[in-house]
Amino acid sequence: MTIYREVRVVMPFSMDEFHKGQRYSVPRGCREATTSSDGIKLIKEEKYFDEAMGREGVYTEKIYYLHSYVPGYLKAVLPSSALRLEEKVDAWDCYPYCKTVITNPFMGEKFTFIIETIHKEMKPEDKKEETPAIHQTMQFEDNALNLPEDILKKRSVHYMDLAVDQLADKKHQKPSEDPQTFQGKVSKLGPLQPQWQVENWRENCTKFPMVCAYKLVTIQCKLFGLGSRVENQLIASEIEIFLKFHKQVFCWSDIWWNMTEEELEEHAKDMNQQSSQLLAQSPAVA
Repeated sequence: MTIYREVRVVMPFSMDEFHKGQRYSVPRGCREATTSSDGIKLIKEEKYFDEAMGREGVYTEKIYYLHSYVPGYLKAVLPSSALRLEEKVDAWDCYPYCKTVITNPFMGEKFTFIIETIHKEMKPEDKKEETPAIHQTMQFEDNALNLPEDILKKRSVHYMDLAVDQLADKKHQKPSEDPQTFQGKVSKLGPLQPQWQVENWRENCTKFPMVCAYKLVTIQCKLFGLGSRVENQLIASEIEIFLKFHKQVFCWSDIWWNMTEEELEEHAKDMNQQSSQLLAQSPAVA
């Protein structure tokens, strides 16, 4: 069965601010997730012109090495080639839209893993007494990604709160990456407290800039006897990755806030080089 899970996460930035934060945080996050046995290897990165968006985007090819992240029940039945995911075929980033198609050389067409993201600016609406939950006080688009009706019927939505939601794996949660305690000295952001999405918390803010990332994850795994289990585990893992990443974008804002275009490009180059050097030390990484 194919799973369609749309994650909606609100970020307290303008569109341009969040784009800069992403450009800093993606390569750093990849570097921090890379060891001599696991991590992300950049194979290709090149610019392309996106006809639909009317401007340049970035095409990438990456390989994910995931040996230590794979549960024991899968390692027992799968060869080492199955423990590698390749971000190929479609990996196009043309902010505010991005589409990534991830493949697995072992499962081939039996494995579908697609992430589509659209970022849109949003504004808070007046809080309604009958709908106290934070996500019900925001003006979300019901079909931001223009999904066809048949997929909309199967899609489920997960609302993510940057401050309140906690990582399931506590070893991945650093005190310095907690939006509820972070106080930006440069960005003037934070700390974020419950109800932050509907309060004017930003210093000297007359406009309340917020961006919502609408992220649709499509997963299907036709692995006999294990497909449903793998699908649910991958969905849970992606939600964890999304939550950690967006917390990091916020809590690293003092670092990237005033970075120039040249500094962002040099940072990405340096992080990718460090990741490749670490992975090159492993005999398991081709």
